[in-house]
Amino acid sequence: MSSTHPGRGHEIPLDDPLEALRRRVLRFSLGVLAGAMPLISVVMIGGTLATGGLNRSTLWLSTSVLVYPLLWSVSGLLGFRRTAIALLALLASSALLLASRGGLTVGYGAVQMIMVLSAALFFGRRGAVLALGTVLGVHLLAWSAVTLELVPPVTTELWDPRLPAVWLRHMVILAFLGLVVAALELYVVEQLALQVQIHRELADRELRQRLSLERAEQERAHEREERERVQHALDQARRLEALARMSGGIAHDFNNALTVIIGTADVARLSLSSPSDVAGYLDEIVQAAKRAGLLTTQLLTLGRAQIASREPVVMADFLERLQGALSRVLPDDVVLAVQLPPEPVAALVDLAGLERAVYNLVLNARDAMPRGGTITVSCERQRAAAREPTDADGPCIVVRVADTGHGMDAETLERIFDPFFTTKGERGGTGLGLATVYAFAKDAGGRVDVTSAPERGTTFTLLLPEHAGALPAGEPSAATLHALTGGSGRILVVEDRDDVRTNVVRTLATRGYDVDEAADGDSALALLGNSHGYAVMCIDGVMPGLRTADVIERAAALAPGMGVLVCSGYVREDLLRRGVQAGRYAFLAKPFTADQLLASVDGVLRSVGAARPSS
Repeated sequence: MSSTHPGRGHEIPLDDPLEALRRRVLRFSLGVLAGAMPLISVVMIGGTLATGGLNRSTLWLSTSVLVYPLLWSVSGLLGFRRTAIALLALLASSALLLASRGGLTVGYGAVQMIMVLSAALFFGRRGAVLALGTVLGVHLLAWSAVTLELVPPVTTELWDPRLPAVWLRHMVILAFLGLVVAALELYVVEQLALQVQIHRELADRELRQRLSLERAEQERAHEREERERVQHALDQARRLEALARMSGGIAHDFNNALTVIIGTADVARLSLSSPSDVAGYLDEIVQAAKRAGLLTTQLLTLGRAQIASREPVVMADFLERLQGALSRVLPDDVVLAVQLPPEPVAALVDLAGLERAVYNLVLNARDAMPRGGTITVSCERQRAAAREPTDADGPCIVVRVADTGHGMDAETLERIFDPFFTTKGERGGTGLGLATVYAFAKDAGGRVDVTSAPERGTTFTLLLPEHAGALPAGEPSAATLHALTGGSGRILVVEDRDDVRTNVVRTLATRGYDVDEAADGDSALALLGNSHGYAVMCIDGVMPGLRTADVIERAAALAPGMGVLVCSGYVREDLLRRGVQAGRYAFLAKPFTADQLLASVDGVLRSVGAARPSS
């Protein structure tokens, strides 16, 4: 496909300027020769008439040049290549006729020169070589024809310099020759200059377009930077707003928990004369403390940095055990319906994380029904289709929590799992509940889906990996735990906080254990060096002074058979950064209850094969 550029009233193809120039020169040359050659013929006839040398041969030679106007008229039909070849053939024939009838005159030289110039322009180097060969061939052929008298003899009137007619004829021929050569040279130079100008304009236009594109790209880059800056500022503002909302929500929940703890403790102190009432008050204090500890656990879960270990959880036992606890947090106008799985199934998840996830979903459903309703918790085994490359495709455990509340619109559903996003307004929500559910599902290798519509309720669906092996035995009751942990085994408690250490020592001592305590690692190693009878070392994950990892390493050399229980509220990254490989030791997350502590100690004793002392 070729394009054109306007130039002096013509359309010049831009794909091949040289070809366009050749065509124009050919057309121009034919036009000049079509007018010049007949004039030269007229001059020749007039000269012969004046000298009386007009004969049939001279008349035929003069009239033969009329073929040039004929070729000019049919050049459009023949095309460029055929017309150029015909023109060169006519020039060669004219040169031969001039040489054989007019001698070696200026006209003969002019025709030969025009033929060489035209052939070089039309056909390049090959055309110039062929034209030179043709010139030599015509010259030799004319020489042979005149020498052998194959043509009539040339009269002296055509070339005798003493005759004024010869000078006049040569002057006319030279004038026409100069005109043709000058016109051709000027035309070629002007066309070349025009092509240079066209290409310069194209280059300037391309340069302007490139500069315009570069400026546009710079403007777009500046706009992107400006958008990124504005987006960063907006993100910062949203982050500050979320932190402010989170701080207010956490402070609200902590204050509620502390109010219950302080108020109940004061009431229990005033009711020391009634032991049964005191026991009930203490249970309320423990529950309030658990709710306060749940806030920090939610923050750790949100960051996916908490230490969690997956274990098989029998879903029927789990839901039966959780049903009573969930019922106590629901008002009287909210009905809790728990549907156990139709077949024995177990999920491979972190038990504490699953408890928090279901607890948060039930609380969220409760808040969505201010005028009461029904919350349905169900579980079943089904096959899940992978929705994303990271999703599991196969059998899974499905836990659904459905409510009959006011539901949510599409805009709320898009942000429902965002950290710190809450729809509770002034009711003090932290916006962490559903975010921790989402984090738990991802960490467990599953996912959480939600379906809802305004005034049609909401259903949250947890898809969790299934435990493929045999179902584990049911969890021991609190009484069983108390029986298992009764005894007189020696335990070393290493904790830098005095209040925490005193609480742990007191809890273990009340169950019959012989307990020693140390406030730092050096003191613990000193005790281990003096006595080798410790069955378990309960040690804080992060302490001042000697690092916990170094204490555990040196303790292994001093007491090779001793079990280790790491108790810490720090996240996995912090412990690993401090050299504590939590996966190698039993772990108990702070805060913990007495039953959890006793169960963990009993598990360590079982793992190291320690003998159980009798009660």
